[in-house]
Amino acid sequence: MDPTDVKQFAFKVWSYRQGAVVSQMIHLGHRLGLFAALAGDSSTPDELAMRTGTDARYVQEWLRCMAAADLLDHHQGRFHVSEAGLAVLADSEGSPVFAAAAFIPIDLREQEERLLAVFKAGGGFDYDAAGPEMIDQLEAMNRPWADHLLPTVVIDGFDGLRRRLEDGIDVVDVGCGSGLAVRALAESFPHSRFLGLDPAHHAVERAEVVVAGLENARVVVGTAHDLEPGSADVVTAFDCLHDMTRPDQALGDIRQAVTDDGLVVVKEIKTAPEFEQQRRNPMLAMMYGLSIISCLPSGLSAEDGWGLGNQGLPAERLEALALAAGFRRCEVKDLGDPVNLYYELRP
Repeated sequence: MDPTDVKQFAFKVWSYRQGAVVSQMIHLGHRLGLFAALAGDSSTPDELAMRTGTDARYVQEWLRCMAAADLLDHHQGRFHVSEAGLAVLADSEGSPVFAAAAFIPIDLREQEERLLAVFKAGGGFDYDAAGPEMIDQLEAMNRPWADHLLPTVVIDGFDGLRRRLEDGIDVVDVGCGSGLAVRALAESFPHSRFLGLDPAHHAVERAEVVVAGLENARVVVGTAHDLEPGSADVVTAFDCLHDMTRPDQALGDIRQAVTDDGLVVVKEIKTAPEFEQQRRNPMLAMMYGLSIISCLPSGLSAEDGWGLGNQGLPAERLEALALAAGFRRCEVKDLGDPVNLYYELRP
């Protein structure tokens, strides 16, 4: 073996370990308010520690870690976060690209035991088995999208949808998770009525807290199969079809539930039919890793589960499934979301 090749390969492997450590430090900085406290002028460790009520020595180590990761600027003992850095790491309320809260450390020891079991025996486990920590992780990842992009960019991407929501219609969010989309839409459109459905009890328990106080929103444990025919003017399915054991049956149930003049809005991860095409995505390794942790086991949690994983529903396949489910039209919409495509399904 060429020693240089070995060193380079080892560096690549340890770089992923570095990423895991840095991600934990990002979340720590978020929890302590360190990123937000860096807004404005540059700071020394002592100054930042005084502003945040933290220990200066630990803050010094953290600042150097973030600067070594190129997330902070450093000059002569002072540290600074750029405007872009503030948007991604500090602005939890006003930025659609805020990400720091999504780096919640998950205890993978218990999760790994479940994964070891399904790797050896096949099958999967649902989101309830994954525990409430998984719901917390997904909520943190999806909150900026739900708060900022859904009520504006996404709604306006579908002709006439904003007007109908303002007038007042019945909307069902299938696979509602922790209820972020239900809450965002119910707050934005008080004349419409919103129902969130999810089979995971942990998710619905959290969603009940999220939508509490909204008279036009409720969440229950269930799936699209539980809906009455023609009971919804609009059905949404945000980033959940690929998690389902039988997305074909879910789309069939959704088709029965939506009125003949209604609309179905689907959000799904941008991907391609072939692996070599998928590799154009610089985040593909992360996507497949996340798929193994949650999406694939969920899709294989029933005996007849398809197990699509988060890369298994490219536009061509989703369109074919929609047409087979009885929709007459499936239009793909790229709304500028770097991760997802949107689909307009018409009965």
